[in-house]
Amino acid sequence: MTSSSDGSSGAPTRWAAAAAVLHLLVSAYHYLRGVSIRHDFPPSTWDFFWQNLTTADLKDRALESLWYLHAQPPLWNALNAPLIKLFGDAQPEALQIVHVLLGAALAALAVRVAAGLTGSLLAGAVAGALVALDPALVLYEAFPLYEVLCAFLVMLTLWAVVRAGPEGKTRPLAVALAALGALVLTRSLYHVAIMIPAVAAAAMLARNRRAVLAIGLAATLLPAGWYAKNLAQNGFFGGSSWYGMGLWRVTLFRYRNAELAPMAISGELDPIVSAPPFSTPSRYRPLGYDRVSDIPSMSRNDFHNVNIPAVSTAFGRSARTLIAHDPLHFLGNIVIGYGNFSAPSTEYEQLAPDRERMATHVAAWRVLTGLPIARLVDRSLPIGTSGSFFLVLIPLGLVTHAWLLARRWKGGESIEATLRTDAPLLWAAGLIVYTTLVGSALELGENLRFKFMIEPLLLTYWAILTVRWWRVRRTL
Repeated sequence: MTSSSDGSSGAPTRWAAAAAVLHLLVSAYHYLRGVSIRHDFPPSTWDFFWQNLTTADLKDRALESLWYLHAQPPLWNALNAPLIKLFGDAQPEALQIVHVLLGAALAALAVRVAAGLTGSLLAGAVAGALVALDPALVLYEAFPLYEVLCAFLVMLTLWAVVRAGPEGKTRPLAVALAALGALVLTRSLYHVAIMIPAVAAAAMLARNRRAVLAIGLAATLLPAGWYAKNLAQNGFFGGSSWYGMGLWRVTLFRYRNAELAPMAISGELDPIVSAPPFSTPSRYRPLGYDRVSDIPSMSRNDFHNVNIPAVSTAFGRSARTLIAHDPLHFLGNIVIGYGNFSAPSTEYEQLAPDRERMATHVAAWRVLTGLPIARLVDRSLPIGTSGSFFLVLIPLGLVTHAWLLARRWKGGESIEATLRTDAPLLWAAGLIVYTTLVGSALELGENLRFKFMIEPLLLTYWAILTVRWWRVRRTL
C-alpha cells in the first residue's frame, strides 16, 4: 500500500477507529480515577497559566484583548473564548473533553499514517496503540495549555501529505498548509519562517502548483500579518513578546555573577539583567519600564502587561551579547536543553498531581522509555540529564531514515522520484528536526513539555522506519 492508496481499504479505517476507542477508554478510566483538568491549579485552572488571557478578558472583551495580545499567538485564546462564553465556569471541563477527542483523533491518525506509508496494518496498529496508550497524552489532556492541540495539528499536517500522495492532490496539500499555518498561529515555538520550505515542498509535489501556491501564500500571510501587527503595536516581528526573556534564561545558565559583573559595569549588558527574567512587571518598574495602558488585558501585573515587550527586547539584546562573548557556552546550554527535551513528557513538574493518580501506567511508560537507565547515567554527569531513550532514538531515527534514502539512490532511483514518494516522511523529519532544535535552544527547564508536541509524531515515525528497516535487512 502506498500513500496514495491510503483510503482504498476499509481495514485501516477500522483499525484507526479501534485506536481511537482504545484511547477514549484509557482516558475515561483515568478520569474516573481522578485525573482531571480542574483541581490542581487554584484558584482558577485557566487563569493560572501565563499564556492564557484571563477568563474575564475573554468573556467580556475578547476581541479587544485578542487584538492587543502580544505574549502568544492568538489562536489558542481565540478558540477558548467561545468555550468560556458557552460553558462559563465549566470551561476547563469542556476543554478537557475537546482534548480527549483530539487525543482519540491523534491515535486514529497514527494508524492511518503508519499503515499508509508501509502498507502494513501491523505497523499502523503498533503506532496507534503507542499513541493511544501514551500516558503523557492523558496527562496533557487534563492540562489547560495548547500541547494537545499542537500535537494534533502536527499529525494532521503529516496525514494530509500522506493523503496527497506522489501525485500531489490539491485538497490534502491545502489541508497540510492550513494546519501548519494554524500551528504557527497557536504556538510561538513555530515561527512563520517554517512556512517557506513547507510551501515550496507542497508546490513541488502539487499537481496544480498555482492553486497550492495561492493557498500556501494565504496560509503564510495570516501569521505574517499577525507578526506585522505586533511590530506596529509593540516593536517586534514575531509570535511572542517573550522570546528575549527565554533566550536570556538559556544563555545565562552556568554563568556566575562574578563572570558577568565586568560586562554589566562596562555597559555591555543592559541594566535589566539585574532582575530575573519572567519576573512580574512591577519588578522592572524601578528600571524605567513603567508605561501604563487603558487596555485591561495590558494593565495587570502579569505577562500580558504593556511593558513586557520592551523588557523582553532588553533581555534579548543582552543574551545576544553574551552569546557572541562565548558561543561555546551557549552551545553547551543547548546540549543540556536537549537532555531535558529528551526526558519523558510525563515528567513535567506541573503534571505531578495527576501523574501520581496514574502511578502504574506512568511507571510502565518510564521503563519503556528508559528513564531508570537515564537516571543511572545521570549520576555520572556533572550537570544536566540524559533524559531517556529519546536522547538516542531521535537522532537514530533521522540517521536510519537518511540511510534508507541513500540505499534507494544507490539502487538507481532518482533523487526527484525519492523526494516525491518519500515526501510525507521527509515532512515528518523536518518537523522533528525543527522542534528538537528550537525546543532545546530557546528554553531551559520545560523542554520536555515542548517535546510532547511531536511525541505522537515520533512514535509514528519510528514505527514506519522500523518496518522499512526490517524489510531492507531481510534483503541483505
